[in-house]
Amino acid sequence: MTSSDFTSLSPFKRLNFDHFHRYADDTPWLLVDFRYAPPGKAATQTQALVTVDSGSAVTYLPKVIADRLHIPLSQSTIQEKPAAGGARFRCYSTLWDLHAYLCGDWVTVQARFFASEIKGGALLGRRGAFDALQLAFVHGQRVMYATPAR
Repeated sequence: MTSSDFTSLSPFKRLNFDHFHRYADDTPWLLVDFRYAPPGKAATQTQALVTVDSGSAVTYLPKVIADRLHIPLSQSTIQEKPAAGGARFRCYSTLWDLHAYLCGDWVTVQARFFASEIKGGALLGRRGAFDALQLAFVHGQRVMYATPAR
């Protein structure tokens, strides 16, 4: 008998998913609307192509998105963060509360911005987004299913 890192699950509960998105390659990408509303100012909105990343606690977006949302990154310091496989990347340290339009609702996500333009663009992290959704990935069929977690 061999051991495993996986824990046995109880029988699967059927979920009714009302949103699905087919992704073309091995990466679950979504086009997401983001909105930022600083106190006392009008909200700004833009879109970003994000990779849905369960390994990232927060959302990471390119600097160009901060520019489009009029977020003052100059008030934030730059820090290094660990990435998958022991790599490291540089990002601005401030966590920003943004709104992301997911499954028909605006949900609050916490986001940081990359300090340099990163190939691959943006990551939709767990905090906020995964709290607001039930997600299922059928990797072999390259489909992501989602429904609000109400």
